[in-house]
Amino acid sequence: MGKRKLINYLVSKPESEYSDLDKVLKSYAEGKVTQLLSKHEFYDIEFFFHIRKFGNDCQIIFKYYNLATNICFSEAGYFYVSYPMVKNTDKIAKTFDQRVVYCKYEDGFSLEELLETIFEKLKAHPELVLGPIPKNRRKLYALLSVFFFLLPFVVAGSMALYGFANGISVYGDWWMVILFLGSAFLGTHFYWKAQK
Repeated sequence: MGKRKLINYLVSKPESEYSDLDKVLKSYAEGKVTQLLSKHEFYDIEFFFHIRKFGNDCQIIFKYYNLATNICFSEAGYFYVSYPMVKNTDKIAKTFDQRVVYCKYEDGFSLEELLETIFEKLKAHPELVLGPIPKNRRKLYALLSVFFFLLPFVVAGSMALYGFANGISVYGDWWMVILFLGSAFLGTHFYWKAQK
């Protein structure tokens, strides 16, 4: 859903009538959610929302070292869950209900305070494994994808310019085929990694 629809929804009512969920949506529209999360070294931040006649909701997903956290907001309240990112998800699935924290909005609800609370819990989480934080992996993978897709064309163009400038014929051989196929494979590989 586009941000324009969210902004139209928010301006359709006075701020004095905003629900706690509306305040979270406003924070996202103003870019404050990402600022608050980035302050705590959270990464791979995603925000999803639905504006509907029968009830709005939104979801914030982010990672902290080897832990992923999902916060779901509705008009009635919110819940959040943190879990380790592991390949074998059976153990996580079995204990998922025990990991979920259900909350109701209290007077003076603050998204910043909630994120601070979650951050403190994550720092003390028994399954936390400290290590390098892979910041901006998607951007890196996207750049690598573009690089490998363009590489064969840059090489072919350079060969053509070299041949033209020196008045000689330059031919690609079997190594050009390998370069094109290898670059296509690596470009596709990093493209799909950037989409995850």
